[in-house]
Amino acid sequence: MKHRLAHLCGAGALTLCLAAMAGATTAGATPPKGLQKATFRVTVDGVQKTTWKTDHPGSGGCDGAVTGNGTEKVRFTSRPVIVRATTLAGLSAPVFTAPGRFIEPKLRLLGTVLRQGVLDAAPGGECGGVGGGSIPRDCGTRSFRGVGFPLSYRLLAKPKDQLDFRPEFVDDPFANCPSGGSSFPTLVRTNEGREMRTELPRRELFDRSLGKIIVIAGGRESETAAEHTYLTTIRWVLTFERLGRGKSR
Repeated sequence: MKHRLAHLCGAGALTLCLAAMAGATTAGATPPKGLQKATFRVTVDGVQKTTWKTDHPGSGGCDGAVTGNGTEKVRFTSRPVIVRATTLAGLSAPVFTAPGRFIEPKLRLLGTVLRQGVLDAAPGGECGGVGGGSIPRDCGTRSFRGVGFPLSYRLLAKPKDQLDFRPEFVDDPFANCPSGGSSFPTLVRTNEGREMRTELPRRELFDRSLGKIIVIAGGRESETAAEHTYLTTIRWVLTFERLGRGKSR
């Protein structure tokens, strides 16, 4: 049973794995080897910044010249969410669940986007003009809410015990404000094409002497082509406040 259970969990069969663990502990059977549990109150805060510039000279005909530049700053936070962490021997990564439910917990991000940008396009010859048309520019500050942030570990990550930063998408809050690079609603999750380092070692996660654990991660994406350049950086902080210290939950 123990070897079979570890195999299922390592393969990422989340619901089956947790149901099997619950059955093993609540039905009076011997708990799986190395079973550990902890409960936390979790929040996230972060900021993403982008600068961009484009300078396309055009070659005539339909290919008109385009120039522009802009900046963007995204600030986000979340309300606290209760998260349960579980691990056992042979598990490739700890598992997070919502209390009493075998589903992945999810934070809800809310925040603001400050975007400024200009984009000028020359008439496209026989193809006609291009640009924003009759829609007025709406640059400035816009608020957003409801961006889902599922909380989990990346299975089989190297190095191990890496959190998986996978924010969901929402609609762009701007109707007609130029942007470039990795602009909102995209939130960067890589560092120049590689996964961000987001370690939360399981030895710390289940160390009851640690009342608060803070995970800080940063990413960066850029382009330095002759006509188009941009730089987007992100930094976010996950705070795990341990609940029920000194006793099993």
